[in-house]
Amino acid sequence: MDAVNKPLRGMAIVRKLLEVKEQEQKASKENYRSNPEVRAIIDDLKQRNAQRRISR
Repeated sequence: MDAVNKPLRGMAIVRKLLEVKEQEQKASKENYRSNPEVRAIIDDLKQRNAQRRISR
């Protein structure tokens, strides 16, 4: 018999979304650590945001 894939229900959807979110966050952190170009861009954005907050 073929297994029938049932559509995900409420909490299963939330669990899956959280799992994907965690995976993407780990990948982003690793990319930030290992790629100096990405790190420079993010640090520049952080600095711009800090300056914008001060100027308000």
